[in-house]
Amino acid sequence: MQGRTMGIAGAALVALLPFAWLTLRARPQADPPLSMVTLNIGRAVVQAEIADTIERKARGLSGRARLADGSGMLFPFVPPQRPQFWMKDMLMPLDFLWIRGGKIVQITADVPPPSGSGPLPLYRPAVDVDAVLEVPAGFAERAGLAVGDLVQEGNIP
Repeated sequence: MQGRTMGIAGAALVALLPFAWLTLRARPQADPPLSMVTLNIGRAVVQAEIADTIERKARGLSGRARLADGSGMLFPFVPPQRPQFWMKDMLMPLDFLWIRGGKIVQITADVPPPSGSGPLPLYRPAVDVDAVLEVPAGFAERAGLAVGDLVQEGNIP
């Protein structure tokens, strides 16, 4: 009887192996490192990670404890649109630079991380944008950034 039980268990194990292999194979792999871009904005230079997938855009900077001055995350949008941002799982305040056609069209400064419970506020530009750059809160003011400033890619002297 014990031999027969082992035979049934062994057969069951062999039958389940293809499903286990498929399950392991279907697991999402860790995201490759984010691409980086250097942005020249007015007199400031920002090293930005690019959130170039839906998943990366949804995650954004959530869960990070800090963001160094001169760094940020760029969210490109094609075609231009009026995206909504929230601060879900954010641990630090941010400035949002709303960009269209290579220029800042709006700045939302000092957006706080969530506190308490309840619905999270949504942040949205007044016009369609083709990119949003998140930087540490206060960076726009410290760098003297303003609506109309050019946003250019690359190391421009």
